[in-house]
Amino acid sequence: MTGWQEHPEAPGRRPIRRTTAGGLALALVAAIVAVSVGGGLAIAAPEASPQGAGGTASPATEPPTAAEARAWEAEFLAEDDSSEAAATTAKSGKRAPGGPLFPSRKVLSLYGAAGGFGIIGRKSLNGAARKLNKQVRPYRKRSNEPVIKAFDLVAVIATRCSGSDDKCRNRVSKETIQRYLRKIRELNGRLILDIQPGRSNVLEEIKHLKGFIRKRDVDVALDAEWNVGPKGEPGEDLGSLRAKRINGATKKLLKIIRNRDLPPKLLIVHQFRRDSVRGEKNIRRPGKVDVTLNFDGIGSRSAKSAGYKDLSFPGLFNGFSLFYELDDGLMTPRQVLKLRPQPDYIMYQ
Repeated sequence: MTGWQEHPEAPGRRPIRRTTAGGLALALVAAIVAVSVGGGLAIAAPEASPQGAGGTASPATEPPTAAEARAWEAEFLAEDDSSEAAATTAKSGKRAPGGPLFPSRKVLSLYGAAGGFGIIGRKSLNGAARKLNKQVRPYRKRSNEPVIKAFDLVAVIATRCSGSDDKCRNRVSKETIQRYLRKIRELNGRLILDIQPGRSNVLEEIKHLKGFIRKRDVDVALDAEWNVGPKGEPGEDLGSLRAKRINGATKKLLKIIRNRDLPPKLLIVHQFRRDSVRGEKNIRRPGKVDVTLNFDGIGSRSAKSAGYKDLSFPGLFNGFSLFYELDDGLMTPRQVLKLRPQPDYIMYQ
């Protein structure tokens, strides 16, 4: 039986130059299973890995340098999509509806970094909008709840460390965020600002993005894999988030919501293994912040379904990631909606 593996959100997707004992062990497991499966996924059986549900066996990948991340963004900003604007401009300028989000609505997003990785990185701004419009249609046809469109934009990108004082993260510019916000508003959707903290502090990055989070249609996502602490190395050390840190983020969002009299917001927390999020039972679930654990496993349809079910946590909302190029048979919207518990948040990358 095959399991599922971690998502390669490290933008560079290059092998790590320095091999740790843990990384070598994972790589060896991956190679062994790749041979035994014979053309299937190079992933470990649950018994072969102590990492958690389904096991993890792909070697870690190396994030970009800060200069590379800035170059991606510069390329994105240099693009001129004005000639395509008419193709994706909505007739209505209304923003995403107020009121409750989960469970009375679902959210479907496209993920990535502008000019870099993920489906957003592979598309122009207008190309991403067209892809989102196309992707949401079958869900709206089959879902019992309204489905809201969203961009999950990585606004803080984990980078390779350049020294002991480096926070190992790159903040994208306000201009880039503003472009995606304008575009998603044309689609009556929401913008999710994704944070890969590196050595920085989650609360510090939320504070930095506060000007955008104050807007009624902007939410937050935290990528536990890239929260490596003050001495960690993104891409070499697997990060995690404790319930206390997630609760601190929730408190920050609640304060913004109350001060601005805003409708509810999403707080998406990425996880691909059991230790990605520590102490789930202690995570607070206030009424105006929809705390959602998003399953980021890559694998076959059966392996992903099993891993998602195993990592879902009662009392929290559920998210599910799909990978256009990496999943072993992309699940159909019908199959996604048959998952139990049914996902509240669906993310494509």
